[in-house]
Amino acid sequence: MKFLVDESTGVKISQHLSQLGHDSFCITEKFLGASDEEVLRKAEKENRILVTNDKDFSTLIFYYKMKTQGVILLRLKDDSIANKIRVIENLLSNYLDKIQGNFLIVSDDKIRVRKLP
Repeated sequence: MKFLVDESTGVKISQHLSQLGHDSFCITEKFLGASDEEVLRKAEKENRILVTNDKDFSTLIFYYKMKTQGVILLRLKDDSIANKIRVIENLLSNYLDKIQGNFLIVSDDKIRVRKLP
């Protein structure tokens, strides 16, 4: 699976996804400071799932109707790298078939799946 990791989520998560065998790119690698719109356009152009902590992407997608392949929005109380990795691994193990074409809101103990417009 192809991922674009937002700078709010961090390069360590992108590296971990790559170690798991996924094609992952972090915005901080070459596009540090890109606007949310630019990030979303890049993810769509490259057919990547966006991984972010930034809830503003929901407005761009559901209100402004920007296109996306899918979004994983991390809304975690424990924002540590270790917890992000735990949550992402759980998501990939149990919800892999739900990632493409959906907006997933992932908390420490719950995953909500919302169909993209």
